[in-house]
Amino acid sequence: MTERIIRRSQRVETQEHNLFFASTTVPGAGFSFKCNAEGAVDVAGNPEAAENYRKCVEGVHQVQKGILTSRTHRYTEPALLRCECGHELEIPAFTNTCINCGREYNSSGQRLAPRSQWCEDSDETVSDILKVGHHVG
Repeated sequence: MTERIIRRSQRVETQEHNLFFASTTVPGAGFSFKCNAEGAVDVAGNPEAAENYRKCVEGVHQVQKGILTSRTHRYTEPALLRCECGHELEIPAFTNTCINCGREYNSSGQRLAPRSQWCEDSDETVSDILKVGHHVG
């Protein structure tokens, strides 16, 4: 059944870097600018950010020297399946429903029997059964 899987579920890790200028006059306030791992700020295409960054660097804004901060984001990207009707849906849950045709799939991409054939004596909770796959495109 895996031939319908377009993308397998995978762990994703991303890094975000910011250069933060803390206000010297207002506790907890300041300016934060996205940058690369070396602290080089890119404000191209954002004139307001460019102006604020210039004011931070030149001392117009009353801020401390910029501090480079980094954050790591980790999450699981669910598998992507092409339904028999041709639509794509993410399959993150125990049960996943194609919003185009109503077909049911489990999180491994196996097609399930219509809900009318499901038994009440399974270990599924109502929330498991009612989860709908995320439609893509």
